[in-house]
Amino acid sequence: MAHRTTRLRLSADELQRMLIGGSEDMKPANDNSADVTTLKPCDHQAFFEALDSPPSPTEALRAAFRRRREFLADMGATALKVG
Repeated sequence: MAHRTTRLRLSADELQRMLIGGSEDMKPANDNSADVTTLKPCDHQAFFEALDSPPSPTEALRAAFRRRREFLADMGATALKVG
């Protein structure tokens, strides 16, 4: 049985324009474009369900954000000493 695919053809700019002003000015991407993502129906459903209801952040993700925030604070402090 052949798998049917759905093509998601939105760049970030196109998605923003669509959300703000409608999709009438959108043009389709060609198949060689980096803006084309081919999804199987089950992947399509999972992708959009995750967008609609993202999972809560895990403790590992929270820890990564804490480390990044601390790193950026240290970089800012270093830049102030040098500048």
